[in-house]
Amino acid sequence: GLLFTSAVGSLGSNYLGAKHTITAQSGGGEITIKNDTYTWLDLAPNGNVGIGVDNPSVVLDIASNGANTNGIVRIQNNMQNNYETLRIHSVGNYDAQMSFLAQGTSTYWGGFGIDYSDAGKFKLQTDNLFAGGSTLMTWARDGNVGIGTSSPSAPLHIRQNTSDAYTATNYNDKAALTIQSNNADTNYSGIRFT
Repeated sequence: GLLFTSAVGSLGSNYLGAKHTITAQSGGGEITIKNDTYTWLDLAPNGNVGIGVDNPSVVLDIASNGANTNGIVRIQNNMQNNYETLRIHSVGNYDAQMSFLAQGTSTYWGGFGIDYSDAGKFKLQTDNLFAGGSTLMTWARDGNVGIGTSSPSAPLHIRQNTSDAYTATNYNDKAALTIQSNNADTNYSGIRFT
């Protein structure tokens, strides 16, 4: 069963009003708010919270089975500029990163964030952990950007990770940087230095 308790308290001059507590009294200690087909809220005994999820497996587990052009989670900013809307905060010399998983017939991982162990560089890569996958782009703290390298030594440092030799017959598909024009009439493409 559930135990409902209420209390009134204060903190300094601020009146807090009634504090209502719901305590699960059953052996599992789980609190669920649902209808016949859908779980709105699941408070697991280990402290995990599920929204649209039974038995949440992480601290906050959110799922939706319906299509919604506004997304599943919305974080709105209605405050002054120069303040963060969302913070990914790691404590204790750890990476601060986000991961992405596209799972279907094939599985694709991706991730980006701050690699604490590599001088706090901001990285985009093909895995959910910096220890795995390949780093696609690196933004160093000095402003240098690396493509194919995690140690950019110039404002834009591009490195091709291949040992193939350039020859007169294979140079077209081995270039580290390709500039292509879609203008079939002129076929002009290039870089302007000013």
